[in-house]
Amino acid sequence: MKSLASSTLYYRFGDDSDGNMSEERRFQVPPLPGSIPPTRPTTAVLFSDLGRGGTDMSYTWNEGRARRLWKSCEQLLKELPMQKNENKRKIGWKERSRICGPLGGRWRGWFAGQLRPSVHTVTAIAAEVAVGNVDVVFHNGDASYANGYISVWDFYLNMISPMAGSALYLTTVGNHDSDWIDNSSYYVTTSCGGECSVSALLIPMPKPATRRKPWWSYDVGLLHFVGMSTEHNFTVGSEQYRWIESDLRSVNRSVTPWVIFGAHRAMYINSKYGGRVDSDIDAMELMLPILEPLMFKYKVNLAVYGHNHSVQRQSAVLKKKVVQRSTAVNNSDGTVTYMQINPQATVHMVIGTGGATFTKNAVSPPPSWNEKTFYKYGYAKLSAVNSTVLDWKWVHSLSGAVLDHLVLTQENPFLHFDLTIDPF
Repeated sequence: MKSLASSTLYYRFGDDSDGNMSEERRFQVPPLPGSIPPTRPTTAVLFSDLGRGGTDMSYTWNEGRARRLWKSCEQLLKELPMQKNENKRKIGWKERSRICGPLGGRWRGWFAGQLRPSVHTVTAIAAEVAVGNVDVVFHNGDASYANGYISVWDFYLNMISPMAGSALYLTTVGNHDSDWIDNSSYYVTTSCGGECSVSALLIPMPKPATRRKPWWSYDVGLLHFVGMSTEHNFTVGSEQYRWIESDLRSVNRSVTPWVIFGAHRAMYINSKYGGRVDSDIDAMELMLPILEPLMFKYKVNLAVYGHNHSVQRQSAVLKKKVVQRSTAVNNSDGTVTYMQINPQATVHMVIGTGGATFTKNAVSPPPSWNEKTFYKYGYAKLSAVNSTVLDWKWVHSLSGAVLDHLVLTQENPFLHFDLTIDPF
């Protein structure tokens, strides 16, 4: 298969005997490790916390909480001209259905925008994949939010097929994919609704991942991806910890000069949610003394997370101290590019707005290392231009607008981070 690297395959699937075949699909074969496509950089799309939706209202979802949708509808009804302020009658389920179902005009557009963000994200990514601009799609945990309903997986897999069936599709597990009572998960919660890592069976991950040990690494062009599981034991000395260190130690920087570390829960997160073992703050405090020394020692360039449904860009940071903030550069077209020139610590990103409801719990003023936080649905587009330049764009899935742009450089992929600032 090496001879097919960086090429495009065309295929159909179905039953040819009765003519029940799919339309023609295309698959973009990723470049071999150490190489780049002929006409562009090695390019990845990254997102997290997707969920599902439809092109009509038949199986649209909002994290399984239908009543929240109807509360949104009730608020909408209060704003409609037909709804008089003096009318205090309670709006029942039947009337909500009657009005919210056939919404028209601008309200239909508003309501659809609230209910179908996952479809918009998948559609936008699929369009990028379809024209051959993407080598790999990295979904960083929390897939369908099926919560034990197997039929939801049919809807979900059908929704993502134009994207996941046309490019290499890598996933990590999130709490909604894995966490349950009396299974292999580290956190004893009911977040997955009984899924128990079924996503690892329906969407297999690279070796050495298994359903109970869903961690892996994979090389795509100039990028070395590490996919750990924050939902399984990663404490010092655990099997996953030993694997992470072994993998990072073995990276060949002459082949893959950029190391991208993916984890569902965030090691750096601007959030006020704490006080329980699986909260944002408690998870961060658990991860920092365990994983950050490895990231620093083995020069992880970029770490990406989800779980918190926000978009956040952090500084190059070490032990909660800013090593280097990005510098804003005003472009001639009015846009702004943020530069991280040869940072001496890992840069961290949160990309949790694939489609799930926003987690608006950031604190203000933010931590010193939190450079930007916003709430828009979309995905990141990461391009390894060469061994010294990495380009990061965050793309709004509805408009296609780039809402955040960072360029990260490294002078020499073989040099470790500056050990004079090592506090460990």
